[in-house]
Amino acid sequence: MAQLIGSILHNRYRIQSLLGHQTGRRTCLATDLKTGASVVIKLLLFGPDFTWDDLKLFEREAAVLQSLDHPAIPKYLDSFEVETEFGKGFALVQSYIKAKSLQQWLQSGRTFSQSELQAIATSLLKTLDYLHQRHPANVHRDVKPSNILLGSSSWCRQFGQVYLVDFGSVQTAASSGTRTVVGTYGYMPLEQFGGQTLPASDLYALGATLIYLATGQHPDQLPQHDMRLLFENRVTLSEHWIDWLKWLTEPSLDRRAPSTKQALEALEQFLKFPSSASFEPSQPPVGKEPDVLERPKQPILIVSGGSDQSLVTQSDTKNGMHTVSSVFGMLFRGVLIYGISYPIMFLVIISCTAVPYIAIQQTFFKGVDDYLANGDSFYQEQNYDSAINSYSEALKLDSNNDVAYVKRGDTYESKKDYDHAIADFNQALKLDPKNVDAFVSRGDAFENEKDYDRAIAEYNQALKLNPKNVRAYNNRGIAFYYKQDYDRAMTDYNQALRLDPKTAYVYCNRGLVYEAKNSHEAAMADFDQTLKLDPNYVDAYVWRGMIFYNRKDYDRAIANYNQALRLDSRNVYAYLDRGQTHFNQGNTAAAILDFDQALEIDPDIAVDAHYFRGLAYKDKGRKNEALEDLEKYVRLTKNAELKQKAQKEISLLRSIR
Repeated sequence: MAQLIGSILHNRYRIQSLLGHQTGRRTCLATDLKTGASVVIKLLLFGPDFTWDDLKLFEREAAVLQSLDHPAIPKYLDSFEVETEFGKGFALVQSYIKAKSLQQWLQSGRTFSQSELQAIATSLLKTLDYLHQRHPANVHRDVKPSNILLGSSSWCRQFGQVYLVDFGSVQTAASSGTRTVVGTYGYMPLEQFGGQTLPASDLYALGATLIYLATGQHPDQLPQHDMRLLFENRVTLSEHWIDWLKWLTEPSLDRRAPSTKQALEALEQFLKFPSSASFEPSQPPVGKEPDVLERPKQPILIVSGGSDQSLVTQSDTKNGMHTVSSVFGMLFRGVLIYGISYPIMFLVIISCTAVPYIAIQQTFFKGVDDYLANGDSFYQEQNYDSAINSYSEALKLDSNNDVAYVKRGDTYESKKDYDHAIADFNQALKLDPKNVDAFVSRGDAFENEKDYDRAIAEYNQALKLNPKNVRAYNNRGIAFYYKQDYDRAMTDYNQALRLDPKTAYVYCNRGLVYEAKNSHEAAMADFDQTLKLDPNYVDAYVWRGMIFYNRKDYDRAIANYNQALRLDSRNVYAYLDRGQTHFNQGNTAAAILDFDQALEIDPDIAVDAHYFRGLAYKDKGRKNEALEDLEKYVRLTKNAELKQKAQKEISLLRSIR
């Protein structure tokens, strides 16, 4: 996969990074050399796991995107045949949207208010209405948090653009012939398991997505009764909002919201006139408390194998087992009420119970690549525990898969579990002593443990195997930077930029070296170039703010910190630096608020906030709070210089009566 980076496709598109990977498919971020714009390229490659259904879905996605023109949907740009070292295939080029997915916002700790849910729901209903009103109707079939993006201004005073992406599962409602079951468990209504896809199926997925945003729990982890999600006791929404969500997620098509227009009208109606909501969502049977079916603690996965979707459960028999009679009751209800075939309904029943995956994987599961692809999806969503589980399942099937060890090691590293990460990289290199990614990743683990010499040795080995590896040069430059060997760091960054002059993060890192060498103008030029290549590169704004701060140009420093926080509302360093800037301006109240925020987000990183907040409290005459912060700083800090200053401030405060 790494060999794709830097390659040029169709004499026009330079691959910058890999965004995703499943069996026979790769999704890449690339630069259009003709326009300079960032684009997304989806690759479908012929291989041993290729099926004609894969090609059918790929061609359908290209055809549908080419016919669409909506500001909330990626634009079709190009398509062509390709030939890579991985094989021949097809490429689909579409516009790149620089935005976080709802899944990423949730993983970062973001919560959603009812008004924010309203904005998301309204925007998505309008986008889905555009798709459903086409002739024939286009049904997305995979609406879920990771396929919904929010523009970077979403957490300011106004909501940013809400985008719907990934049309790899799209189908026209008029499609005939054999239908492939696609989608993601937890967001798929019952009829979709039987291959029946209607516009109302997208409404179910939208409702499940909104429930996830409101509860913070995957739909497949919520309790159920008669296949209805039980979520009302886990949210702080109005009664009408809860009823509306129940209406969208009603299992029965006859009782579910039938169209986007009616769903939107009902939403707007009860928002304007709360007492006159006109829909009648389903209710539990009257007369007794519903039996609650607790979902398995481990999610049930939709494993993607090209176009084929297979259900594999990772739960055990201790969670959520049904009696024989309840299972057969669900089976007959699905067959008689929903018209689903016995084999498909039996698959649904398995997914709703805690039958071990071993009992069904031989029938429905395709292979190692499916688990790897699923792990990649979890990794991108920062759901690291589930990613590790998926990679581990791949290794159970193929214990000699060095790629799986590297992927699992990278995931452990993201969890800061460096011992397990290094163990996995070691195993990968035993299996393939020339695995460049394993050397680089093992170097990253050593670097994170501040063992810079061992990190450099790993990067050296990677570069012996591949002298054009930009990541190895960049990361070795970081190690030299931390060793304060700025000249060698500069040499590595320059070499990385010679190999790829459009890599934003390398410019940012080189800017830090210039700043360390007191070449402030050169540093500023590199940060400016970073933002020219990537206007949403948060760290560049933070470091630019630092340069303005050192120049005592506090207004421009704060403007840069503000922009960083607009892009990333949980950036600890931006709050810390902006707080110090406010303090130097004499705005101690604003400084204290920023230090509070930094400590709330990450008290380990924001240790210095105790020192500066202590000084701010001192200026405000709040002696006890100042002493508490300064004393805590002395206990926690490893900065000898500031520790000594804090001790002097403590002595001074204690002398005041």
